[in-house]
Amino acid sequence: MSRFGSDLGDWDFVLRATEASTFSTVSDGTVEGLSTDYTLCQRAVLEHLPQLKVDCSVCGDAFHPHATVCLACNDVYCKPCLKSFFMRVTKDESLFPPKCHRQAIDISTIETDFSVEELKTYRDAEQEFTSTNRVYCADPECAKFIIMTQRAMDRASCENCGTSTCMHCKAPAHDGWCPVDERKETLLKFADKQGWKACFGCAVDVVRNSATDAA
Repeated sequence: MSRFGSDLGDWDFVLRATEASTFSTVSDGTVEGLSTDYTLCQRAVLEHLPQLKVDCSVCGDAFHPHATVCLACNDVYCKPCLKSFFMRVTKDESLFPPKCHRQAIDISTIETDFSVEELKTYRDAEQEFTSTNRVYCADPECAKFIIMTQRAMDRASCENCGTSTCMHCKAPAHDGWCPVDERKETLLKFADKQGWKACFGCAVDVVRNSATDAA
């Protein structure tokens, strides 16, 4: 099936000329003997050219070129199909990053067609799928990925339900040292090597023969 209509060169010229306003603004053109102004001149030229249509590689429907995106692999997507694909990627990590013929598709190709909410959904999924330390909400009824801006050193706050999650054990946030905190394990080994003891009042490791205020 042919992807492009006829007279592609002429159509490109008309599009460029129209967008750049290179047609003469002098009202001396005529269509069927009638004097026309600049706008009617443009309309007359467009109406006398074959209408260029581009076939979407996904749905097969024909679209005006401005309603499509030509990817690096030369496949042409209509904007609704490309947008739908990006949204599907947010729900299926196996599709990330979005690709066509093994070539990555940059979000910038369709970004302006996203709503603020849709763009955030994609950016959050992008952060989740590329994260080296994934933290999910400890509430099993939520279990949403917690983005970096919602994390502190030891706790992460779910912007969806407000639950606080421990950054170390991934369970609900709790007070005191986390038993799976690798930093604590390292410190305990070092303290033992140095002969430090834990204060009975506050559990802070101190040098032997020193004291802390346990009151």
